[in-house]
Amino acid sequence: MGDKKDYTYIGSINNPESVIEVYINDNFTKIKEHKCLNGNRCKTYNYGLSEYLDRYKGHPIRKKIIEMIY
Repeated sequence: MGDKKDYTYIGSINNPESVIEVYINDNFTKIKEHKCLNGNRCKTYNYGLSEYLDRYKGHPIRKKIIEMIY
């Protein structure tokens, strides 16, 4: 995934077609998603913190991120 040492694992989102591992950087400004689809197709996505929190309103992963920051 690259630069994993600068990020802390938050949790996973388990969907029927994919698993998404969610990481936050050390200064709590960036989120990295490592998404793997069926058949071992994986890709990493990068987001700013506020963009990611807006994206996952109402999702348990959002609560985990907020608890980690505060």
